Amino acid sequence: VESQAGCDPLGLPLVAAAVPHRVGDTVELPGGVKCTDHFFRVPLDWAAAGGGGAAGPYITVFAREVRLRQVDAEKLADPTKVMPAMLYLQGGPGFPSPRLLGSGGWVRRLLSEEGGQVLYLLDQRGTGRSALITPEGLLARGDARAQADYLKLFRADSIVSDCEAVRRSVLPAGQRWRALGQSFGGFCLLHYISKYPASLEYGIFTGGLPPLRASARDVYRCTFRKLIDRNTRFYNRYPMDIVRVRRIVAILAEAPQPMPYGGLLTVMRFLQLGLVLGGGSGMEELHNLLEWAFPGDSSFAASDEANWEGANGAAAESKAGPLPVSRRSADMNPKAIETGVHSPEPLAAKPVEEQVSGEDSLKEGQEANNPFGILQSLGSSLRQFGTRPKNDGDERAAASGGGGGDSDIAETNRHQSGALGRGGERRHGDAAMRLSRLFLRGVDIMQAWESNPLYSILHESIYCQGRQGAGGTGASAWAAWNVMHEPEFDQFFNWRDAMDNKHATDLPPALQLVPGPMGPPGAFLQPIFFTGEMVFPWMFEGSYGTMACLRETAELIAQEENWSWLYDVETLKDTGVHAAAAVFHDDMYVDRVYSEETAKVMGARCKVWVSRKHEHSALRDDGYSVLERLLHMLNKNMEEID
Repeated sequence: VESQAGCDPLGLPLVAAAVPHRVGDTVELPGGVKCTDHFFRVPLDWAAAGGGGAAGPYITVFAREVRLRQVDAEKLADPTKVMPAMLYLQGGPGFPSPRLLGSGGWVRRLLSEEGGQVLYLLDQRGTGRSALITPEGLLARGDARAQADYLKLFRADSIVSDCEAVRRSVLPAGQRWRALGQSFGGFCLLHYISKYPASLEYGIFTGGLPPLRASARDVYRCTFRKLIDRNTRFYNRYPMDIVRVRRIVAILAEAPQPMPYGGLLTVMRFLQLGLVLGGGSGMEELHNLLEWAFPGDSSFAASDEANWEGANGAAAESKAGPLPVSRRSADMNPKAIETGVHSPEPLAAKPVEEQVSGEDSLKEGQEANNPFGILQSLGSSLRQFGTRPKNDGDERAAASGGGGGDSDIAETNRHQSGALGRGGERRHGDAAMRLSRLFLRGVDIMQAWESNPLYSILHESIYCQGRQGAGGTGASAWAAWNVMHEPEFDQFFNWRDAMDNKHATDLPPALQLVPGPMGPPGAFLQPIFFTGEMVFPWMFEGSYGTMACLRETAELIAQEENWSWLYDVETLKDTGVHAAAAVFHDDMYVDRVYSEETAKVMGARCKVWVSRKHEHSALRDDGYSVLERLLHMLNKNMEEID
């Protein structure tokens, strides 16, 4: 890995002083956990402040201190006792730290370290109670250029400056942080190690050890390859969803559906539901939601006597019971799909019993009353606007497959009947079947793009550093969108071709799941692939209602070429900061190969555990045991080296 020679490694000045600090309320949660709120007044622009925090304008950053009840008793008995302090950095960008429901899981493991560790849950700037960014707040800042300049102050470098100011404000002089970075939080943590190695005792990464110099396009080529693998596994586990997804796509191509909280469900927006496929229970979450699309479907309903009679007749003819519509997962022996340099390993239907379950029936970061099992950070996202946008049938939406254009509708109508796999759109009497309101509400819950503008607008910029031609990456320039249309990936993610069954006779064996009702012998229904954690330009053109007003701002961010450096390779080489990283072998969001390369640069003090058992959501799914292993690795390595 080449370092960025001849330029200032990390642009922001060093934070050298504490900032104004106010202590808020204290509450006690079930399980003997006490929480105290802290508020910090920090500069909006750390570069203009010069690191001292004396120059405005200012924003307020919020952190919640979490500790066991016994820690307060020990402090009363010995006021001079210093408790170790752990900083938690949440994934995103654009999501606040979790709001605890109790004391189980990974939080309990951290709090019990060394008899009583204090945990600080930071709402990164722009999220939660830390100068929350909303669409109307951005509009109030002026034109698109002013909004883009404002958003550039909410990257990992500014977040880390806030963290250092918090450390200087709440910890005794000289005490260092311990830090845990989940996903994007790990990106922030690596910047912290680059910028302030003397401020950290050690760092723990869970699915968040980032690439040091890869561009956004490099990253998305890896993630699209992972998506091919993940879509294939999903359809092997739930082959019945091949037909269900095709029916949904046919409906949306003809007429995008109004969403309960504004915006339109277009084909491409629907396919973004694949974002959840990288979680431990993501396939089940997606399948369960898809089942709600047609709750009144008469293809096998009690009111359809012909279906019942047919089923009874088939059962009487064979003791084996009714014949399946498609091959069962147990009968499949799928093979690898060659997709390039990082081709996936042989694919197989993932047994349900292999999934990881956590210690608690209700864990931190999970919503209690969510029928789809969605993450709290997604499920609790509030839709603040009810604006009904225009149909996103403009040039870019038509090119992207967003639906709504007249040419799209005509093209879809020509092949819809045969492509559905069941003779076209089913009807109850004369009324065409539409998507259920419960399904549309579930889609709203699962998609956080609109309620988290930072997540949408700054997403690709987390991979941007420096200027292109000067050792940097330059602009992201809608990297995911351009990569998706490269020949290697277009054959899998072009939904129109899939609806036309363009590859019906030459599908890889792992995707030959549902025989086609029409066409030559040996033809199969081509599955329509979902996309993942990617941002596309059409998202700002009508599909998501409130994001349309930020279209020009998003374009300016996408074309921005001058970015600050995030990682100083020279500082990271053989780092003096101890670290332990959980890297997930099939991680759909943070590429394993890049993570391993970064760990090699960091040297002997960075220990890596590559897990085939866990997914990216391991901290939520199985947090206690994951941290138990990482802390054991970390403590053992510290003893051996130091």
